[in-house]
Amino acid sequence: MQKILKLGLIKKYDRFIITRSDFFWNIHHPTMRNLDPSYIWIPNGEKYGGYTDRHAVLSRTNIYDYLNLLEPILLEPKKLFDLMNSKKNWNLERYIKFYLNKKGYSKKIKFFPYVMFSVRNKLIKTGFRPGSFS
Repeated sequence: MQKILKLGLIKKYDRFIITRSDFFWNIHHPTMRNLDPSYIWIPNGEKYGGYTDRHAVLSRTNIYDYLNLLEPILLEPKKLFDLMNSKKNWNLERYIKFYLNKKGYSKKIKFFPYVMFSVRNKLIKTGFRPGSFS
């Protein structure tokens, strides 16, 4: 976010795609004209009880809030702890949903089909699913 602000990209662009560099798309990304800019658009998959952090389509009106989800952790950890303490089994996806709801986005999230998949080199190890290679 700091780099986007420093380079003045918020004034230059209307829309922003925040994504992983290891995604492979077997079809084209949904076009921006089909994704209403008043919403945060997230792929409908890998939610794990919240919203995936792997990809998001944002506009200049919501990018700041979306990319600053670390701010409450750093600036108000005690307040955040008190808000989160009543629930267990937190993960990143649940925190993203919690954070965006607190920012007023509970009705401003939309989903599009999860049509991409991540790829990796055969030699790269993962702590999650090992995957298969073809």
